[in-house]
Amino acid sequence: EWFVDQATYIDKMDADVKLYRQRVADTTTQYELTHGKDRATWPPTAQMQYGEDYKQAKDDLLAIISQRNNLVREYNAQSEKFNWSGYDTTSGPKPRYDELSLAP
Repeated sequence: EWFVDQATYIDKMDADVKLYRQRVADTTTQYELTHGKDRATWPPTAQMQYGEDYKQAKDDLLAIISQRNNLVREYNAQSEKFNWSGYDTTSGPKPRYDELSLAP
């Protein structure tokens, strides 16, 4: 039961990571559509606001990835102690998850 619950949490965090990665990309797209691709031509206030918005989006993404990786480390540590040989891991929880990095 614990593994099923944790696997569900990890899967939800994976979905959140995708949303937050998209938010980072959307922040750049929004500013580029408004001010053009050449950031050197943006008004100083737009450059400053973009920097703040982009940093906030990246920080939020890092926080979600960190939370997810903490769940994965706990899951994997418990999984090492568990005998998976009698369980169907194709339809149930996985025996192990990989940690994520900031890069997609």
